[in-house]
Amino acid sequence: MRLCLAILLLFAHGSSYAQSSDTGILFQLSKKEISVANEELADFTVKVMNNTTGILKANITASVDKELDMISRNNLPISLKPGESVFIPFKIYVTQKAQSGKEHLISLTLLDSARKVITKDDCKLQVVIKKNVNLFSLVSNILLEERIDSIRIPVRIANLGNTAQKITVVNRFPSAVQGGDFHKSEQLTIGAGRDTTITFNRVVNGRMFSDDGFDISIVGLYANGEMFSTAYVRVQNARNNRYF
Repeated sequence: MRLCLAILLLFAHGSSYAQSSDTGILFQLSKKEISVANEELADFTVKVMNNTTGILKANITASVDKELDMISRNNLPISLKPGESVFIPFKIYVTQKAQSGKEHLISLTLLDSARKVITKDDCKLQVVIKKNVNLFSLVSNILLEERIDSIRIPVRIANLGNTAQKITVVNRFPSAVQGGDFHKSEQLTIGAGRDTTITFNRVVNGRMFSDDGFDISIVGLYANGEMFSTAYVRVQNARNNRYF
């Protein structure tokens, strides 16, 4: 039993030594994880060291996710004498479409003259979460006539951020015309880079004709209650002049 264990340990040690000294080439990225915002540059450096007894002639290639753009050359030839080392900088542009909440892989590979892989190293890039939802009403003025039986307000919502957002949109009428009714609201989840239109409808009541006019507000809230945008619509009675 002890003999078997000793043989296994010796094999494991020999295997580890072979993996670390198999090529004699050190190929290492300066960063294993990067956090950066959309439309910004990320930079890192790769170190290459030739610990062999011969000249290293190789190429460094880089591959990134489609939501990232490689600014530096992605096919760089190098030549190192024994014992020499070099540090090569790389820059990546994070596009506006790059989404947060997932890992974007940056992979650098060292290839020999026959285009065979000598070694490689990876880095993970995280996009900083950016909340940027806004809304606006597609109408700014409504003329309240006797033949109109309801008020219709279309609202455009756009998520310009890089992560999906669960939001609530509240349609608020003044208390004088609201009565005992609750403010109408819509809850929805809008994906990154997406937009949509929702419509609020309100039945016209007698209280709406008692004044010259009133303002309606549309308020947008994130899931945590933080307000991100407000829009206003002016309602006027037909007997009065239009409001500009």
